[in-house]
Amino acid sequence: MNIIELIQGLIQSWTIKPRKQNPIIYIPKKPRLQINIDTSKSRPWKGMIWHHTSVKDNIVLEDSDGVIAFHKSFRIDYVAVAPPVEKKNPNVEYIKYKNGEWYEKSKYDYWQNEFKKHELNKNDKRKFDPAWMDVGYQGLIEQVKDMMVFNWGRPLNMIGAHAGYSDFNKNYLGFCAIGNYDVEIVTDEVWQFALMTTRAFMDAFSIPVNEVIGHREVYDRQQIPRQKQCPGKLWDMDKFRREL
Repeated sequence: MNIIELIQGLIQSWTIKPRKQNPIIYIPKKPRLQINIDTSKSRPWKGMIWHHTSVKDNIVLEDSDGVIAFHKSFRIDYVAVAPPVEKKNPNVEYIKYKNGEWYEKSKYDYWQNEFKKHELNKNDKRKFDPAWMDVGYQGLIEQVKDMMVFNWGRPLNMIGAHAGYSDFNKNYLGFCAIGNYDVEIVTDEVWQFALMTTRAFMDAFSIPVNEVIGHREVYDRQQIPRQKQCPGKLWDMDKFRREL
C-alpha cells in the first residue's frame, strides 16, 4: 500500500459513518405440547388433518372414551348397534372380534343379519360400518373441567381411518377436537391447545405449515365438492395456519 492509498483510507474512515444495525429482538418459541412422541417405529407422516365431532364437548366429563368406543362399534346409519363391552356379564354370551374387543353376541348377530339383508336388497340404502380396529384418529383433545386434555388414539405406526381417502389416511395424522364447531365458537383454550398440539407433531415429523389442513380441505385437494365443514364452520383454518 502506497502513501496515497493510506491517506484515502484514513479519509474514508473519518467521513463514512457505519451502518446502523437493527437491534436483536428475542422472540420466544411458541409453546408446544410437552408430550413424548416416539418416531422410531412410526409411519413417515407428511401432514396433519384436524376434525371435530358432531356433538358438543361435555366439559364436566371426558368424552374421548365415548368417541373411541363409537369407532369400535358396529354401526347402522351412524348409530352404534353393537358397541364393545368394558365388563362382561356371566349370564350373557359374547364374541371376540379381530380388533381384540368383546361384543354381546346377540347385538353382533343382529348387525350381521341386517347387513346380509342389506347386501341382498338393492333398495336398502342404509349405511353399514363394521367395528374399526381402533379409533380413526391418532390423537384427541378436549376440555375436561378447567383443563385441556390430550388422549392418544391409533398408534403412530397404524394407518388412520379419518380422512375418507386412503392416500390421506396413509400420509396424514388425524386429530379430533371434541366439540361441534359448526355451531359453537372455538374457545381460546381449545384453540391454543390445538396449536400447541400441532406444533409438537410438526416438530416431530418436520411437517410444513401448508400440510396442516382441515378435513374439509381434503375435498378441495381431491377437486370435488366439500361434503362437510369439518373441523367446523367456525374453525378458521387459514387463521390457524398463520398462528402456527
